[in-house]
Formats: sequence, C-alpha cells, structure tokens
Amino acid sequence: MPALAIALASPRYPPWRDACLRHVAVTARSLCLAACLAAALTTLLAANACGETTCSCVNNFAQLDVSPAVASAVTGSRVAGKGCELRCYDADFRAVEAGAPQACAIYTLTKSERGTCEVTIDFTGGTTFTRNVSFVPKGTDDCCGGIYPEKDSRIVVSK
Repeated sequence: MPALAIALASPRYPPWRDACLRHVAVTARSLCLAACLAAALTTLLAANACGETTCSCVNNFAQLDVSPAVASAVTGSRVAGKGCELRCYDADFRAVEAGAPQACAIYTLTKSERGTCEVTIDFTGGTTFTRNVSFVPKGTDDCCGGIYPEKDSRIVVSK
C-alpha cells in the first residue's frame, strides 16, 4: 500500500498536524495579546501620563443678567439663605463695589452647601424681582465636584 494511503487510513494523524496546530494556537494567542495591549494603550492615552483626568467644568454659580433697560432703576439687592453669596459685576464682568447697585449689570449667586437661595432685586417705585435658586452637589471630588445650581444657571432680571 502506498505511504499516502497508509497515512490517511491510519488512525494517527500526519506528523505535521501537531506542529501546525501549535503554530495556530501561538498565532491566536499573539493576536489576542496584541488586542489587549492596544486596548491598554488606548486607555493610557485617554488619561494623561500622570494619571490625572482633564475636566471641563461648568460655572458653579447662577448668573443674573440685568437688562440695560432696567439697570438704572435698580435700587438694591439682597440674598437670603445659609451660605448664599451675591456679587455684583459691571457689563464687562468686573467686580463692582457694594453701594452702587445701578452699576450692576450682572450678579453671580453662589452657595457653599446644598439648599436654596432667595435673591431679591429692588427697583425704583417699589417693584421687586425675586427668584429662588436651588443648589445641589454635582460632579466628583476628582472632576468638577462642588455645589452647583440645580437649574436656571442663567437668569434674566426684569422689572
């Protein structure tokens, strides 16, 4: 019987079969290892080399914009609530000294803890603008953590 017929008829596989299977297994493991290394490299590049995360945070204050049409009628402002702070700025976002409420084009409202602040802007003639702004914790300690307005972070003050 020819040798090829004996090899095919034999219950034993050709001797090159084991070497071929070992080569396929090594190649498959290498491909798997390469995929794992690529995933790890992508993860490392997503974070910076020092292991720090780059954050893109929003402002942690509510901004009250006073329209120029009513700014000259403002006679005062006040805020109520524990840990609430109201600051006055001109139209170029420069801080304005207290006692010059007509110069306030923008107010910022911050809070040091969860809760609500009540802002009141007084106008000539006895009219007022009042708004309650709720603040809640947002973010994480690692990225943008703090007390932020729950909603209405930009408010237009009208008479």
